[in-house]
Amino acid sequence: MTQMNQLARSLGVVAAAMALALSASSCSPTAGNPHGSPQSQKALMTPDQARQKLLTLLDDSMSDIKPPLKYWDAWPESSEQDGGYATAAQNRYIMTKVSKAKFGALLGLLERSWKAKGYSIESINPHQPAMFADIPGGSSVGITIGAADNIAFQVVVGPIPDLDSHDAFGIPSPQPTMSNGDPDMIPKYDDPFWSSDQPAATPSP
Repeated sequence: MTQMNQLARSLGVVAAAMALALSASSCSPTAGNPHGSPQSQKALMTPDQARQKLLTLLDDSMSDIKPPLKYWDAWPESSEQDGGYATAAQNRYIMTKVSKAKFGALLGLLERSWKAKGYSIESINPHQPAMFADIPGGSSVGITIGAADNIAFQVVVGPIPDLDSHDAFGIPSPQPTMSNGDPDMIPKYDDPFWSSDQPAATPSP
């Protein structure tokens, strides 16, 4: 296996783990509710409404990060859930290089920011830089830092109609890819603050 394939595989594992954690967080049944999760009791959003909400929540979850980070957004996807509905998820890949020395500052800033916005922190991974939270209204957000120091946010919203994941949001637009065709998640832009190993105070939200 080539070094590029090994890297791509590690990135895929990170993305899959985050999607699984967020899906479980946002769609788990409520104890004593024989009809499934609270999501299935809500009015369905159209794919267009879900897409707009995904982008709004991604922007909101990052709004207190200063200096701002460069990124690109993956195409949204839907995932079938028990109860005859689906959820929609979207990844945002950070392209600003964030030094390992700043991982703690970034996660700490986000934890304070998310709590101030009313998000409920569900888990902070002690073995890998990652954090997941529930958003009021039944949505979820997460941030995971991968083995290649690649950073991804993901937001999950719902419910939407149970449509095929390839059709719910139309034909995907062209997106950055690596030579093997996988999404290009490798940060490449330097930032005087985030890319530096030098400790510095970060603003409080």
